[in-house]
Amino acid sequence: MPGREGSTAALRLLAAETARQEPGQEAVLNRLLDLVLMLDLVLVLAVRAWCTRPNAELPSRPAALGAPAVGEAIRLLHAEPVRRWTVAELAARVGRSRTVFAAQFTRAVGEPPLAHLTAWRMVLAADLLRDTEATVARPSPARSATGTRSPSARPSSAPAA
Repeated sequence: MPGREGSTAALRLLAAETARQEPGQEAVLNRLLDLVLMLDLVLVLAVRAWCTRPNAELPSRPAALGAPAVGEAIRLLHAEPVRRWTVAELAARVGRSRTVFAAQFTRAVGEPPLAHLTAWRMVLAADLLRDTEATVARPSPARSATGTRSPSARPSSAPAA
């Protein structure tokens, strides 16, 4: 995978810096965050340039929202990310057989439905960590990134693996 070594080194640096309790730690972490935000901006500008080039084809995800069954499934997944979805349940909710639905979703989105759900949950978790006082070591006890009760906050259900 291109860039994997650089990503691994950056993650090691970030992990090492968060683990140490030394003078200047906050300044270093702030600069690392600035770097991440700058890289995020560069990525957005690169995607914008790619999408606005002559004869550009947009990625499949925006188009997937327009596909009746796939778009509805994406809306369901995004509306209830903490739910323990199955492909069979999603297929039934959008009126397709499991096999046909899974194939349509994967073709339109570029990944299977539950892989998309996992990626969406990671986006929500990253937002929660960025926008609240929650940390990986001390997650928000009662709220998910969507503002709904998290599975671990519900006394009647065990956390998902």
